[in-house]
Amino acid sequence: MEQKIKSSWTEPLFTVIFSKKHITFLSILLLVTMIFSGIGLIIHRSVQGLLLEELRYTATNTAVTAAAFIEEDISPYVALTQVENYEEGDYDVYYYERMQRIFREIRRGTNVDFIYTMKQLSENTVLYLLDGEDPASDLFSPIGSTEKMDSYQKDVLTDNKIISTDMILWEGWGKYITGHAPIRDQMGRVIGFVGVDIGTMTVRNLMRKVDQVISVVALFIILLVTFYSYKIIEDRSNAYNEDYLTKLYTRRHHDRQLEMHIRKVRKKGGELSVMMIDVDDFKKINDQYGHEAGDRMLRYVAGVIRKNLRKTDISSRIGGDEFNIILPGTSLEDAGEVATRILSELEGGKESVKVSVSIGVAKWEKTMDASILTNIADQAMYKAKESGRNQVQMIQGHC
Repeated sequence: MEQKIKSSWTEPLFTVIFSKKHITFLSILLLVTMIFSGIGLIIHRSVQGLLLEELRYTATNTAVTAAAFIEEDISPYVALTQVENYEEGDYDVYYYERMQRIFREIRRGTNVDFIYTMKQLSENTVLYLLDGEDPASDLFSPIGSTEKMDSYQKDVLTDNKIISTDMILWEGWGKYITGHAPIRDQMGRVIGFVGVDIGTMTVRNLMRKVDQVISVVALFIILLVTFYSYKIIEDRSNAYNEDYLTKLYTRRHHDRQLEMHIRKVRKKGGELSVMMIDVDDFKKINDQYGHEAGDRMLRYVAGVIRKNLRKTDISSRIGGDEFNIILPGTSLEDAGEVATRILSELEGGKESVKVSVSIGVAKWEKTMDASILTNIADQAMYKAKESGRNQVQMIQGHC
């Protein structure tokens, strides 16, 4: 009896630890942990892949947009490239400092790590002109500083084409996704390029929330985790589909939607029209009243466009002062009426700075692809400009 009492105190402990129920529970917990770890790894890699693709597009698109902005007023930039000794300060300091501020604003607004412009100094050397980095940072490259030219920079300078890279290691800088876009002078000659870099730290910061969610959820809410992860990417994608200034869609979204609607009407029939809108004498507005007034004008025009469209219509800002509208199920005549309403409202607007637009309208036909239809609308818009501006021109069929 005494011996039984001495040995019995351990039995409840072993019974609790090694009972069939607890062994089963621990086995399931281990299996669930292994399954969840595998699914979490798959989700992590998928989300990271989509994110890297979006960031690559962001780098390229930001470089193209910045290059187009410089080319709108190219003369002072050309002068900046022709300076022989930047250490002497023999250049337009006001223009340089203004562009530096703009580049810093672009960097902050787009969340890229670096944005800069360079020109070719010699066969193997490039020279910094503008740099959106904080001047107080050790990573800031002053005007006139140089570095060795890489193969991507050589391609954009010699081949006059847009270049983008995957996440690669840049000597002396680290791992970055990079987009390059050429800067052209009035004659179309390449005089330099815009570079945009997005680094691994940005990717890690964007992925951190996803990883935290994946690491703490249980198997029964994996579908919720998947939805949450997808929503992060979807929200980011939507952000890049919206023009930051006018809140209309971007060129990227417009191009995708136009291709989709053309496929739809080819398959199911129906009508499809496209409208191209360009603000008249927009450069004069910027020059006379300043870029802030120009931005307000673009937002006003975008508001008038949005007000006169249906929910099914798709309005996009595709360039500095150019807008494009896709009108599904709309004839050329009905599209012309929409264009006339937009024109009339802008003409009778109460803005202190009067604005007018030139509008070109084109209708899709069976032999047209997206580029042909867009080109016809563009030709109609230029016809409106050549005919005196502040009017609508429509083109039926091929030119």
